[in-house]
Amino acid sequence: MALFTSHSATNKVVTQLPSTETIHTTIFVSGYTTAIQTEVIDTESYRYVGMTKEAAEACMDAMQALYTETIQTPVITGGAIGYVPSVQCVAKIRGYPVAGRMWEVSVDVNRKTVTWGA
Repeated sequence: MALFTSHSATNKVVTQLPSTETIHTTIFVSGYTTAIQTEVIDTESYRYVGMTKEAAEACMDAMQALYTETIQTPVITGGAIGYVPSVQCVAKIRGYPVAGRMWEVSVDVNRKTVTWGA
């Protein structure tokens, strides 16, 4: 059996279908002022199988680029709600040998978006 030299739909195995969970929480901003915090959590898991080590390394680099995003984190400044951007990878990406010279890359996406509203 020949090993794959790249990642594609051909060697992708879905291990958890995409799902979304939404959580609403009332938070106290200051004094008696409250806000509704909404968390949206998107998850999915999959892996690319049967690759050469070089293909697995390229796959990991591609997944890192795909899942590195600018996240807006809510903050309170002077009693007002604002957002601070930060760059994060929203997936856990792991490459590992399976058997002989065969490598696999697993991707576990856990993207959390938090917003505050009145």
